[in-house]
Formats: sequence, structure tokens, C-alpha cells
Amino acid sequence: MTTLSVKDGLVNNETYPILKARDGSIYVGTVGGLSRYQDGKFTNTILRDNGGGGVLAIQSLCEDETGRLWIGVVGGLFVLQNGKVEDWSGKFAKRDTVYSIYSQKDGTVLFGTEHFGVWKYKDGIISAAYTTSEGLPGNDIKFIHEDRNGNLWFGTYNGLSFLKDGKFTNYTTNEGLPSNYLRSMKEDTDGTLWIGSYDGGLSRFKDGKFFNFNTENGLFSNGVFAIMEDKNGNFWMSSNQGIYRVSKQQLNDFADGKINHYESFGYGKNDGMLNTECNGGRQPSALMDSSGKIWFPTLEGIAIVNPDALQTNQIPPPVQIEKVEIDRENIWTENASNDSNFAVKINPSDIHLDITYTALSLIKSDQIHFRYKLEGLDEDWNEVGTRRTAYYTHVKAGHYTFRVIAANSDGVWNETGATISLRIHPPIWATPWFAGAVLSLGLTLSVWLYRRRI
Repeated sequence: MTTLSVKDGLVNNETYPILKARDGSIYVGTVGGLSRYQDGKFTNTILRDNGGGGVLAIQSLCEDETGRLWIGVVGGLFVLQNGKVEDWSGKFAKRDTVYSIYSQKDGTVLFGTEHFGVWKYKDGIISAAYTTSEGLPGNDIKFIHEDRNGNLWFGTYNGLSFLKDGKFTNYTTNEGLPSNYLRSMKEDTDGTLWIGSYDGGLSRFKDGKFFNFNTENGLFSNGVFAIMEDKNGNFWMSSNQGIYRVSKQQLNDFADGKINHYESFGYGKNDGMLNTECNGGRQPSALMDSSGKIWFPTLEGIAIVNPDALQTNQIPPPVQIEKVEIDRENIWTENASNDSNFAVKINPSDIHLDITYTALSLIKSDQIHFRYKLEGLDEDWNEVGTRRTAYYTHVKAGHYTFRVIAANSDGVWNETGATISLRIHPPIWATPWFAGAVLSLGLTLSVWLYRRRI
């Protein structure tokens, strides 16, 4: 991973929208102005309120069909054309921050604002277009997307809205979205929509149904600020915890019930990021350059990922079982004994069986993933992510083998893992000898009663 920051000529490190222009140059919007990157160098433009006031923070970028660059800022709109920057903020009846801009093929330009919904530019006039009065779920517009059928989608902080033939259809958590705070959208070649949220993870919208991916079922982060796809079919997404990668095929297979887990891989400061907090909620929030590298805006410059340069850690992590606890009381530790074959006696009053394990890796040890099962009880592996303790309650008497395996941060599994044998004793009244004793006592008593009667 490489980075670009003020030391490389960027006007300000706090970056938001990022756009690849038709001429191959890249525009970066920051809180301190506009940077244009071409031939390895930055040229910077400062935008000021009313031409001479304070520096305006850039929130959105869009190049229309004529090559005109639209620049949404806090409190207004600028246009860059023929090398000249013009302030168009006064063309809005109500000045507002512009978070998203989308140019349609017919020359119409749509603006998503913070408080007043969607405005449009058509035939030289900027006018209000859509608000909650027309059917939007909210007036805070984070992204605008036109699907391959020519219908419009609007992402807001009150849910998702679909506009077709002049009619709005809205989707919120009530219809299956993981969160109403939306930040990004990507459309597949087959028409499947992928929706990213601020705090609820990723959602697939296919055949009129949502399926949600989050940290509970394998996603690296619940923040999905941008969704980019590389040539190998991997999604690259940004969040406040860094950048992460996941196979689109695995996501589809998991959603369709073909597999019971998927893997996502995170990247942060150890991989070269200057700051793991990425920025989103502005459009566009990522880009792919002509060489296939993916650019993400962050709080400290731009993070650039080269999917073709990925190096996989092929060393599987060694796995150890560290301790066994009964009702939170430690009864065995790895350091105390080298014998993995021992008996755990659980009394009728004992409830909790906890087994702690770990794995070793010099690379991203916090991203080691585990699976475990108690053979004799669990039919299949428990997929527990990075959790390092197995929890069981009210385990029945019997002989068991606890098995745990682990994968490193690149998904290379140690299939051998570690095992430990457990023998859980039944309570005294459930043992064979106790049953025999009771039976013997019963027979003896029966004989005595019979003799006494006779």
C-alpha cells in the first residue's frame, strides 16, 4: 500500500471526494481546497466563500458530459470550466452543503444536499427536484445512483429510495436494510445492488430481497463507506477501522446458503496506511485508476491499494489450548501440564465449561480467525472469528475431544490445530455402579420382606 499526503503536495491531508477525470488526472477534494494529480504531481486550488472569505471544504465532485467539473462544498457549489473556477452557490434558492453530484446523459446534473433533498441543473437553471414532500425518506442525500435501466437510487440517512416512472419506493430497516444510515452503492454487471452503510455493514439487494453482512457473520467492519471491485472479483471497502477485502463470490455463496462462512481481510497502519479512519458520506468516496489501483480518502491523505501486488502469508499459525475453566475456576493450564488427555469432573451443580485457546503469528495476530468444535456434541465447526474462548453449558456426561483450528490474516488455515480430551463424569446417581447398588438393595429388601411375610 502507498500513500499521498501534504508532503507529496496534497493541499490538505483531510480528504473526502476523489474523482478520476476523463483525461486521466485525479481530483481530490479536501477541507483545504482542491488538488489535481497528474504526471506524479499535484496542483492546488483554494476555494473561498464569496471569493475572499474563509477556505471552503470540498464535499463532492462530478465531471459532466461536457467535461465541466462540478464541486460541491460546505454551503454551496462551484464549477470549474475552461481553467476558471466560478461560484454557483447563489443559483440555489436555498444555499446548502452538497454531498453528492450525479451527471445524467441528457445533460441534467443532480445535486444531493444536506437539508433540502435533491436539486437539479437543467437548461441553465438550478431548481428543487425531490424532497420528503415528493416521497424521499429523508433530505440528507449521501449518494445518487442511476441503474442500468435508467432508474434513480438515493441513499440518505433515513434509508434508501428508488425512483421509477415518477414514483418513489423507500426501503429502511423495516424492509430489511441493516441500517438507515447509508453511504455507498455499487451495481453488479448482473444488476445486483450492494449497499454500504455507516454502521450496519453491507447489504445485497437481489430479486427484491435484502441479505445483510456484518461483523457478527464475518465482515471486518460494519462501516462500508465505499465499494470497489478488482479484476479478481474482490470487493474493497473502506471504514473507520481501515480498508478491507472480501470475495464477492463468497458473499453470494454465503447469502445463498452454499457455504456457512466467508472471510474478510483488513488492512491498516501495519500495511502502510497513515490513518485507518477513512472518509465517506461524500460522492465519490473511492476510485480505480487506469492501472487498477484503488484510491481511498482518509483523515491523513490518500491510501492507494494495488490488488495485483498482494502477498499472501503462507505460514499457518500454530495453535495452543491455554486453559480450561469450570464455573470460571481454572482447573487446567497449558503451562501446568503437557498432558492433553485428562478427565474433567463436572458435578451436578457445575454449569459452565470454558476453554481458552490462542494462535501465534508475527503478522496481524489480531486478525487470526478460529473454528472449534466439541466432538461428541457439536455436529459441525463453530465459526467464531477472532474470539479466543469456547463456551459450553450443561454438557452431558461422556467422553469428548475439543478441537480448535486457526487461519492467519490471509486465510491460510492450520487444519491440524490443537486438541484436548475431556471426560465428564456423571453425578453419582447416574453411574452404573450406583444403579447396580440400588438394584441390589431393592432385591435384598424384596427378599427380606418376602421372608418376613412368610
